[in-house]
Amino acid sequence: MACDLSKGRTSLPCKDDVGGIKAIYITNYGEYAFNGSSTSAGHLIATLPVTITSSNTFKFELKNSGNTFAQDMTSSRDNGTTIFTQTLNFVLPKLSSELEFQMKMLVYGRPQIFVETNSGSIILLGEKYGCEVTGKTEVMGTLDAKTGYTMVAVATEPNPVWYLSASASTSLKTVASTQSVAV
Repeated sequence: MACDLSKGRTSLPCKDDVGGIKAIYITNYGEYAFNGSSTSAGHLIATLPVTITSSNTFKFELKNSGNTFAQDMTSSRDNGTTIFTQTLNFVLPKLSSELEFQMKMLVYGRPQIFVETNSGSIILLGEKYGCEVTGKTEVMGTLDAKTGYTMVAVATEPNPVWYLSASASTSLKTVASTQSVAV
């Protein structure tokens, strides 16, 4: 049967991983032809489409607290379906009029979001249908409190997140726009 397991895990992995999210790369939605393969070797994108360029892909560095990613898998025997709900919570510190405009455009659109973890992996959320930014909260606290944006992006997809190969990760970091809002 095509959906049989092909590998297991016979020992616990080493405790050499770190959690957290280092940065996100947001690309304006497009029906990109991602070169992905899902085999027993992994769920991997080998190369990025040439249509992902510095004019439509932007990097946002994140601080280490308040940023989380979760993926829920829902399978229905009755319907014969399985979906993957990907949820990214991220915090962009410091309010500004320029960033306010970018956040408005982010909420209006349905971007695809690449998440770079502190352990070095990069995953893609919203590969087929994009992400809906379902929440945006501006926070302005007291003198020593957080000031910035707390955002929630959700994607519902037919596949789990895709991992980028080392070469695709390098391509993404190279192509991401160096244009940034004033801080």
